[in-house]
Amino acid sequence: MSYHYEPYSREYMASGTQHKNRKVMPKGIIFHTMGRSFINKIRNELVQAGYIEEQLDNFTIDEHAAKRLNERPYLAGWMIGQTGLVFKLEEDQKKTLHAGSLKKSVYKKDNWRDWGRPLGGLGWMKHGRDPHRVYDWFDAWFGREFNPSKDFDWGRFPNQCIGIDLVPDQQGKYTLNQMSGAVDLVEYLVTEHNIPMDEYHIVTHGMAAPCERGTVMRRGKCIGVDWDPGRHWDHGRFLYEQLEIDNK
Repeated sequence: MSYHYEPYSREYMASGTQHKNRKVMPKGIIFHTMGRSFINKIRNELVQAGYIEEQLDNFTIDEHAAKRLNERPYLAGWMIGQTGLVFKLEEDQKKTLHAGSLKKSVYKKDNWRDWGRPLGGLGWMKHGRDPHRVYDWFDAWFGREFNPSKDFDWGRFPNQCIGIDLVPDQQGKYTLNQMSGAVDLVEYLVTEHNIPMDEYHIVTHGMAAPCERGTVMRRGKCIGVDWDPGRHWDHGRFLYEQLEIDNK
């Protein structure tokens, strides 16, 4: 399998991650989105650099996005562009800041579903709604008793996983080429790091951190939505059809 990535430079090394070794080897894989606002920023930067917006191609956007990600303290170790090309942004044995840690005072409790930190809200809140209605999407995946801080192998530290950033288009959508690239990359990573090939180890950021990445604020209510990488990433199809994982 071949990867396309920008070689590190001193500038990237200085302004990106600290390139510290992981204390433990990767325990899973988490998919992220970079978001439409990030992609719009990338497009604007390219136009300001002299590109004609109507003539921007996906490869140019993907390459510029990889360069920008590689300069940030937050980044996943890998990025898959709209073209399906896989960009390597950091060595797997190095620690990257892509998922953080789960809030102990919330997730250590069995009633963690009473809480949310919704997108568009004002921080952590007790939402006051039926917790299994808010997190029905999560329960459908893992069951009503599942606690992400206790039942995932990485516990409160999803940052122990390898992160994969998906580049969306301006509508937040992904391509078939990206899904194909993701299949190749995941098959490589699970073999390289002995990661189990199942729905408990290959997850979205929303699944890994449901209170923060699985809720949004709408009309004053906390609503359950797995928004990272979002509804246009069909994770079920990816797992059960593309990776051909047994659907239990």
